[in-house]
Amino acid sequence: MSIVWSSAPVIAPFIGGYLEKFFSWQANFYLLAIYAFVMLILEWIFSGETVQSWRQFKSKQVLKDYRSMLRDKGFAWGIIICGLAYGSTMIFSLAGAFIIEHQLGFSAVVAGYASLLMGLAWMAGGFIGKAMIGKPFLLKLRWSNALQLIFTIAMIGMAAFMYNIYTLLLFAFLIHICVGFMFNNYFAYCLGHFPAMAGLASGLTGGGVYIVTSFTSYSVVGLLQPQNQQQMGYGYIVMAVAIFVILHFLLKKVNSN
Repeated sequence: MSIVWSSAPVIAPFIGGYLEKFFSWQANFYLLAIYAFVMLILEWIFSGETVQSWRQFKSKQVLKDYRSMLRDKGFAWGIIICGLAYGSTMIFSLAGAFIIEHQLGFSAVVAGYASLLMGLAWMAGGFIGKAMIGKPFLLKLRWSNALQLIFTIAMIGMAAFMYNIYTLLLFAFLIHICVGFMFNNYFAYCLGHFPAMAGLASGLTGGGVYIVTSFTSYSVVGLLQPQNQQQMGYGYIVMAVAIFVILHFLLKKVNSN
């Protein structure tokens, strides 16, 4: 599941850049509509229920299950961490193309390749997480968050001496590896934490992540309105500090209990 999620930021901006160049930005929505219709047909024909533990669809039982999952603080904080990690990538998606095209003077195709590079960084973080699956869970997340903070501070500091598309992409690439690592680890944890309620856990995790991602990324970009590398770094550091607080204080308290 996490690898499939990782493929989206790799493939989508790359295709979208060419669609915008050769057709228009509206072409992205036409393609998505066609894709959604094809997937609906394939889902209708080939898909089916895979959860072994059958649970009746009753509103009271569903609400009870949701309450049970959200009371698990490790699971609930995990959704927020995943949302913050994914929101970090959205900062680049929301502001990166504007900076590359309007501030640095490159085309939409270049912006698409830049997003492709960020997607590869995100996927690389996922594969590194897979390789380190046997390491202590919270410890490796804390180390990844520490590196995220270091790269973000370096990104802001470097902007005072050197600022171009290469420095912008270099630091963003390193940051996206870190958040990709954290997302894939905690996303997998949330999906597998309630095996008897796998469908509900998947829906709550995915939906919760998108809500947190949307709220945090749009709030940060809307308030800061990044126009350059330094200001984008400020957006990244807001996310990194929020993750730091959760990992080092809130989850530590949960584990001690």
